[in-house]
Amino acid sequence: MAWRAWVATANTVHYEDDASLWLHGGYGAIAVADGVSTSRGGGASLLAAWGFTAFCRAVLPGWRGSIAGAARRCLELLDEAAREASPRDADTAAEAKRLYYRGCGAPCTRPMSPWEPARLEAQAPQEGGGGQAPSTTLLAALLGPGGQLALVLAGDGVVVATTGSKESTWLLWGALPQFYEGSRLARFIEVGRGLQGEPVVLETRLPGDTLLALATDGVDPAALAEELVELARRGVPEDAAEGNPASLLLSRIQQRAGGLEDDATIALAYWASQAPGRLGR
Repeated sequence: MAWRAWVATANTVHYEDDASLWLHGGYGAIAVADGVSTSRGGGASLLAAWGFTAFCRAVLPGWRGSIAGAARRCLELLDEAAREASPRDADTAAEAKRLYYRGCGAPCTRPMSPWEPARLEAQAPQEGGGGQAPSTTLLAALLGPGGQLALVLAGDGVVVATTGSKESTWLLWGALPQFYEGSRLARFIEVGRGLQGEPVVLETRLPGDTLLALATDGVDPAALAEELVELARRGVPEDAAEGNPASLLLSRIQQRAGGLEDDATIALAYWASQAPGRLGR
């Protein structure tokens, strides 16, 4: 058995969301991040989402501790990278994201990678974000054998999991909702300063045939829960030719809302107890 995962983003309002995934055998990592608009946080969210999965890819081979311990080690490395990163480079990445997502579509199933800014040759803006460090939230999950799971909550957003029935569906908000626009409460990872506060790390083990979704705050949590249950009941596509389930979820949520007022991003993981296909509901 192995994990399967998908990502999709409708990143055309503020261009400040990001998503990343990595899978190898029984291990994997998924992440979504939402940059803080008042800090020009698009570059910070790129660093957070891709940095987490990249560092977990380096940490997991040979790791002998708990999966929660591995997630904390990934965060330590991300903290170091954020402290050493340049706010000006983050601004350049934010401008590159605007160029990229204007042409990727919504939902976009090929999130921009850290290598795109150089290829797109974006120009850094002359003025920064009012002297504020580019900052972002982060929701992430480290995936292990046997359905092992470590959730990382560093900011607002939503986590939902289900096996296909309302009785087996749970919903968890991020560590701290963004009560006030631009509030320091929303800033958990700052370029040039590292991690702010203490991200919450939760460890659990998912039952077989479980779908797990991480989403930024542009995704309505109730709609996500309902659509995730329906996807579980219908069955997860067995191959790429049948479509991207994360993109399908995002499209249906967008249709229900009549459009989106904020960037919206979903990372979806599926842990099966048997061969891919219907979840047995």
